[in-house]
Amino acid sequence: MPAAPRRLPPAVADIIAAAEWYDDQRAGLGDEFVTEVDAVIRSLAKASLIHAVRFADVRCARLKRFKPYGVFYFLWQGVIIVFAVFHASRHPRIVRGRRTRLG
Repeated sequence: MPAAPRRLPPAVADIIAAAEWYDDQRAGLGDEFVTEVDAVIRSLAKASLIHAVRFADVRCARLKRFKPYGVFYFLWQGVIIVFAVFHASRHPRIVRGRRTRLG
């Protein structure tokens, strides 16, 4: 089993930005978003390979309640690397570019 997922700073920034937006919509909704993202990320430690490869070595685990969002990750030396939490309306080129910069 891979080690616990590692969240890169850009993914953490994505989560914070989305949570703040949701809190602006309704108090407490941002916390609910973070709770779901955390649950999805924790679930990757048990079954990281069940999600389809989107491009290169990148997989995406979709959120259930916050359907437009996906947790983007890849495996590197047995570690799950979460590098983005993106809304589906954002251009896929952004995710690809972020992954490319990571090497």
